[in-house]
Amino acid sequence: MAEYPLVLILGGSFDPIHNGHLHSLCEVQKIVKADEVMLLPCGNPPHKNLTDIQSGEANSDLRLQLLGLALDGLEPELKARVVINTLELQKASRSYTLETLKILRSQSEYKNKHLLWLIGMDGLVSLDSWYRWRELFNFTSFVVTDRPGYAQPTTGLVAEEFAEREIPPEQLRQYKHGKFCFLNIEALPISSSEIKKQLANRNAVGGTLIESALPANVLQYIYEKNFYTNKNSL
Repeated sequence: MAEYPLVLILGGSFDPIHNGHLHSLCEVQKIVKADEVMLLPCGNPPHKNLTDIQSGEANSDLRLQLLGLALDGLEPELKARVVINTLELQKASRSYTLETLKILRSQSEYKNKHLLWLIGMDGLVSLDSWYRWRELFNFTSFVVTDRPGYAQPTTGLVAEEFAEREIPPEQLRQYKHGKFCFLNIEALPISSSEIKKQLANRNAVGGTLIESALPANVLQYIYEKNFYTNKNSL
């Protein structure tokens, strides 16, 4: 039976990249042992507007700078497998996961690899709200981790698909797409929105959350460059 190389994909706004992202990535990779780990910062997602850093959300260049800094703290073995793919950042139009996957699959580098899209349980329960969600299985599989406050769906369309497509991690190399793999890894309860709120008002509130939620070099760079600052709080 053929075995396919694994490409673990973590997409997101990374606005900013935080320890919750890194924790999930590291813990999943310990189990999946992907040949490549792709970080895919979103450009113009359909569910949010990314503006500029002074209004509380970082533009593409600044998010990439922080992403690069965060990777410096990874274990060498993992860091060597990580690539940052700017595909979505290069698009002026809305970024839909389906369209991104189609582009990746059109590239010779990814035609014969198993793409694994990493999502939390919150992503799973709302999967049927994604753009043309059933078509996603033609291009990728989903690795699903726990998320505080969310339970695995037991009824509905997503639950039916999950029951039919679920496989254990040791079988991932036997397929190229169309599967679910649930990993009992709980995400850290870290919110980018809450981080930005504290950063914007850092002269008025303590920094306990942001100091534990962000890699030290990322936080230092944010402070040095005065990113995520609410002008009214300066």
